[in-house]
Amino acid sequence: MAERLTANERATQPAYRYRTRLEGTQLAYRHTFNTRGQYWTLGIATVGGDQIVEGMAMRVGEVLNARFVDPRLPPGELRLEDTSRQGIDPGRDDLGARVRLTYTPLAEVVA
Repeated sequence: MAERLTANERATQPAYRYRTRLEGTQLAYRHTFNTRGQYWTLGIATVGGDQIVEGMAMRVGEVLNARFVDPRLPPGELRLEDTSRQGIDPGRDDLGARVRLTYTPLAEVVA
């Protein structure tokens, strides 16, 4: 079952950070809202601060980490889930509310 990563409440700030452990890998995540393009971006770093991914556009319907090959990343899939089932990317107030970042472990992806 996919694990929900974003906070239970909607994003109330245009940028926020948190840490979580996925399949034994603890990483730091940063979400930033791009006001000019009107979309959220994702940054992923080690807990020591080494950037792995920066400025990745967060789009519904895509495997966000599919194009990145780095042994420090967890092996499963990061996706955005639009709970309204309309397939609409998150707006300024939608991340963590209508749209959630989820992680599906590798064992479930290949099953």
